[in-house]
Amino acid sequence: MKERVIKEQTLTQGAAVLLLSTVLVKLIGAFFKIPLSSDICLGDLGFGYFSFAYDIYTPVYTLALSGIPVAISKIISGFSLSEKADEADTALKIFKRVLLISGIAGFLLILILTKPLVFVTDKTGKTAYSMLAMSPAVIFCCLSSVYRGYYEGCRNMTPTAVSNVIEALSKVLLGLTAAFVTVKLTGNAALGAAAAMAGISAGTLLSYLYLRFSFSKTYKFAGKKSVKTDKTLIKKLIIISLPIVFSSFAGSIVSFIDAVTVKWRLSGMMTDSFGTIAQMYQSTLSGDTLPTFLYGIRSKAFTLFNLIPTFTVSLGISALPIISAAFVKGHRAEVEKSINSVLKFSSVVAFPLAFGFMFVGTPIMSLLFGDTTAAIGGKMLCIYGIAALSAGLTMPLTAVLQALGKQNRAFLNFSVGLIIKSAVNIIFTAFPNINIFGAVVGTAACYVFVMFAHLVTLFKTGYKLQIKNTLFKPFLAAFACGVTALLICRISVSGIVTVAAIGAAAVVYLAVLIAAKTFDRSDFTDFPLGKKLSKLIK
Repeated sequence: MKERVIKEQTLTQGAAVLLLSTVLVKLIGAFFKIPLSSDICLGDLGFGYFSFAYDIYTPVYTLALSGIPVAISKIISGFSLSEKADEADTALKIFKRVLLISGIAGFLLILILTKPLVFVTDKTGKTAYSMLAMSPAVIFCCLSSVYRGYYEGCRNMTPTAVSNVIEALSKVLLGLTAAFVTVKLTGNAALGAAAAMAGISAGTLLSYLYLRFSFSKTYKFAGKKSVKTDKTLIKKLIIISLPIVFSSFAGSIVSFIDAVTVKWRLSGMMTDSFGTIAQMYQSTLSGDTLPTFLYGIRSKAFTLFNLIPTFTVSLGISALPIISAAFVKGHRAEVEKSINSVLKFSSVVAFPLAFGFMFVGTPIMSLLFGDTTAAIGGKMLCIYGIAALSAGLTMPLTAVLQALGKQNRAFLNFSVGLIIKSAVNIIFTAFPNINIFGAVVGTAACYVFVMFAHLVTLFKTGYKLQIKNTLFKPFLAAFACGVTALLICRISVSGIVTVAAIGAAAVVYLAVLIAAKTFDRSDFTDFPLGKKLSKLIK
């Protein structure tokens, strides 16, 4: 007999669990990447080796974190709604087999492609160490995605949240330690980068083991045969899941495009334009290592930018099964409420960070990575702020469109955005006076286009957005937040002033949100202590 003891959560409860875990994971990640990229560990050059492999790995990780689980979540929630438990059982078993095969295939593909990829992008060949150390993570990510998707489809975000924290802690305890020890013993930053990637692979294994153990304690199969054959169900699952998986994959492939195109274009310019680029950055590095050095700085700025879509994608993941269920039932009011709720909280999270990057990008980079990195990376982060303003809404909008059955359109929007990104990368990075900044501009162009395309698609569905509360008020408060930080940072250039500016900006942001009456009681009723918080709102 089946045991189903998985507790369902509301949209805001699920969003709160995922968002809080994401914040915790990112804080832990800061304790990983900031010291990892410091001069006493990998430095900008070593971080460039690490980042290339990590950016190849990112699309796989995103699929395992949000792409494949979202597809499984949508399917499982649909079975639950239709009371087709047997089909849910069969689907789950099939997904476990398919994802195991996919993980092994991905592992082998990386082994095969490592040599040609490194040959094109890194004349030193040292990036290969990190690529090989990363490859086992693909298998464990794929296996984990099955369990994450099942729990999310049952509206329980806690196992996903816990597994993410386990993986993040493993990166710090294993990856960072291994990198420091390796660099100290060998003096080789490339080997240190590989050790850090090996720690990440170990973290994905531990995360998978937790999910598997948790699942075995909360669910048991009845052993009853599904009324449909495996072949029929596989076909159904592929039709439903492919557009969702591809549209989620499209969002993460931005970093993959950078990994492949940027170093390729920069390496190609070293013969004719090395002097111009070296003088521009006052670099004494050789033409073989300068592209990796610049890519390392770009990766530091991109890491901060990527905080925003990572935070807001959690809101979209939590909202998808709830919006899907309400949409299937034809509960229009519930669908509109959920859409506006997820967009409002996404705006509240994304906008202040985006304006902070735009207005005080250089002081933030200096605070976290030092003045040398900030001299180049600060300008990158300012441009990434524009991209973040759009990316923060793009990811939850993608989940909303998927929930409304518009996954094909979401995929098309992202496909066009990625074409724009690739074109801007290839064209503008080839200009010596633009070089690495072409990739940053390409990211901004991609996300701005996709956000507006998603909004147009959503408007055409006929569901009404409360633009004033969901977008305008958070935008106004975030602008005031950014201006406050900028004015304070102009007083002096120091880490203490930057921290004070961030703190004051946060206070101003909250004050403007409250004064503008951005929230109402219904926004908080499902959160822990939400009823008490809602009483404070008139």
